[in-house]
Amino acid sequence: MSITFEPVWNLPIAVIIMIATIVLVLWTYPPRIRHHSPFTRRFLLAVRLAAVLVLSIAMFRPAITLDRDEDDQPGELIVLADASKSMSIEDGAGSLSRRQLLLDAITTIRDHVKDQEKLQLKTYNFAVEPESAEELTADQTSGEQTSLGATLRWLNKEATQRDIRSILLLSDGAQRAVPPYDIDPVAEAMQLGASQQRVNTIPFGSTGFADNVSDLAIQDVQVSEVGYEKKVVPVRVRIRAVGAAGKQVRVRMLVENRRGVKLGEAGEMSPATAQQGATPFTDVTISEDTQNVTAEISWFPETPGEYKLAFEAEPLDGEIQTNNNIKHSMITILKGGVRVAYIDRPREEGPAIRTVGTAEKVQIDTYSVIMGKLIQRANLPPTLFEPGQYDVYILGEVPADLIGKEALQKLRERVDEGAGLMMIGGLRSFGGGGYAATPLEEILPVLMAPSQRQTPPNLSTKDQLIGDVKMRPTEAGQFHYLMQLGSDNMSTWLELPPLNGANKLETKNNFAEVLAVDEQNNPLLISQDYGAGRVLAFAGDSTWLWLLGGHAEEAQRFWQQLVLWLAHKEEDTDQPVWVRATPRILSAGQKASFQFGARDENGKPITENVEFKVQVKRPNGEMVAIPPRQQGNRFVADFDNTTEAGDYWVQVQALRNGRPVGYSAWGRFQVEQIDLELDNPAADPGTLQQIASATGGAFVEPEELKNFLERLDRIHEETDELELVRLWDNWWFLTLFIALMTVEWTTRKIKGLV
Repeated sequence: MSITFEPVWNLPIAVIIMIATIVLVLWTYPPRIRHHSPFTRRFLLAVRLAAVLVLSIAMFRPAITLDRDEDDQPGELIVLADASKSMSIEDGAGSLSRRQLLLDAITTIRDHVKDQEKLQLKTYNFAVEPESAEELTADQTSGEQTSLGATLRWLNKEATQRDIRSILLLSDGAQRAVPPYDIDPVAEAMQLGASQQRVNTIPFGSTGFADNVSDLAIQDVQVSEVGYEKKVVPVRVRIRAVGAAGKQVRVRMLVENRRGVKLGEAGEMSPATAQQGATPFTDVTISEDTQNVTAEISWFPETPGEYKLAFEAEPLDGEIQTNNNIKHSMITILKGGVRVAYIDRPREEGPAIRTVGTAEKVQIDTYSVIMGKLIQRANLPPTLFEPGQYDVYILGEVPADLIGKEALQKLRERVDEGAGLMMIGGLRSFGGGGYAATPLEEILPVLMAPSQRQTPPNLSTKDQLIGDVKMRPTEAGQFHYLMQLGSDNMSTWLELPPLNGANKLETKNNFAEVLAVDEQNNPLLISQDYGAGRVLAFAGDSTWLWLLGGHAEEAQRFWQQLVLWLAHKEEDTDQPVWVRATPRILSAGQKASFQFGARDENGKPITENVEFKVQVKRPNGEMVAIPPRQQGNRFVADFDNTTEAGDYWVQVQALRNGRPVGYSAWGRFQVEQIDLELDNPAADPGTLQQIASATGGAFVEPEELKNFLERLDRIHEETDELELVRLWDNWWFLTLFIALMTVEWTTRKIKGLV
């Protein structure tokens, strides 16, 4: 038998602290009890010193090493074998799998301990928590995740109940786990180390891909969560390519087909079509063996709704792991998207008009016309004026004969069907552009005559307003949607810089409405309905001066309001009940959060006398009710039962005074089908090194295993007959300290000292 000490601090400091504490008690305690009898003084001082002595013993942490009894049961050698899917990767010598190499190591261990009477071998497979396995095989690699932390936590529990001599952990070292198994392995290892349980780790697998292995993985997708119908949605896809140098990779987009599909149900995924300038696929060339590349694609949504999107890097020939070639996203397409075709020659007004494209709802496509001596007709696409192509057409200084009579007739038909048309000022706009006696003469709200037509090189300004033209709303315009620039509307208009000239316009009938004039009451902005469409005639072409004059916000608002009004979108409203799920794409086990609410007929939030019923539809069709809670003007709820991959739907119903507020709102989120083990199967020996270091164990390469086992035998021989008993780490030691303090306090209470 021998006694050892492991003081909390180094020995000299611990001794000094103990002596100082005793001196402090002898110096300060006797004066406080001097008025009591000698027996009471001696008793209280003795109890206080005994308590200090017990604390000092705990500070020195003494332990006694005892000889074991000869008939003790043999100790256990715990062998933990990784049985997760990543162990099936064939990246070892001779294309052997990690699991096969692990089994070779197990054979070495079995051969070494088979004749040892004082050591009992216990083998376990583990992915999350260890499971006893007498027979280990190569096909035991079905674990969907690897939790080294959960395995070490299991060891912490077992170590208090079993006589464990040694622990061998055989793994690729990569922790791939989701809640509740994403436990920090190093923290658990430190607890094992504190209880003198050493974990020896043996690594398997490569930290990278083999030279002959190719792999593509979609790492990230950047796409807006909200888009608008008939406006192109841009997408950036980041791909990691390994072993694909010199190869071309097709990146494409798939979109959910929601035709005929009810809310709460998922539609089929199909490749997005290239239309309206959208490019839903592209090819990227990989130039390096390991490279991250970005592909830019786009999509043109035609109808509103909530869509599931998929982005795929088409697999390479011979690519083994393809689960990581695809990544999903979700997008909500709202009503109100507006497509604008702007046709004009290159000039200063273009940037001002194109500010409408900064609005979420608006997409503007510019078609430039170069009016030179050799050009007889504008190079416009033949589908420009086909049905459904654009919601609004803006014609700049483009002569009618460059567009063509047939195209102008199609444009008139589109306006009659509901499209918006606007013509802006210029020497060769309106009558000067030869639009009299064309299909547009009937629909433009201004008088035009064939004699006004301008022919280069002799261009006249007789039909122009020369100099500064100060634009202001008419009496009717002050209250019209098109002319609203702020709360103090008229003052805002008066602050704008004047236009640099304008066309002289004259209304042709009483159906045309003048919304803006100059200081001489010359019409500058005239509106008129034609069929199902709306038409505007704008005499100016220099609102770009507003941008230069520090009024960019007003210029942008002016043009956006013109476009939205022409497209009949100025009064779009939202549904009374709404819900939003965040995040839209989750990993298994991740929590989803919902924000939802209700609006009255004026669009104001309903927060009183309102009740919400929230349900989540899981991929298996099960409906789960979840409790809502209020946060200001919004209501929120959480859902964490997301272990199953697939589409989840959240349904929110609002009741006000017991009656429904509009229709139920639906939202959606998706739990990705992520293969934690194979999406990135690289080994992580660094984690195994940390575990070994934290427990005082060894990090052993497989080829050194036999020598290590022999060294381990010598350690066992030295400790086989010994048992360590800690004198301070047990229940009776704590009970003794509590008893001393209780006796002292009770005595002081009786004597009136407390």
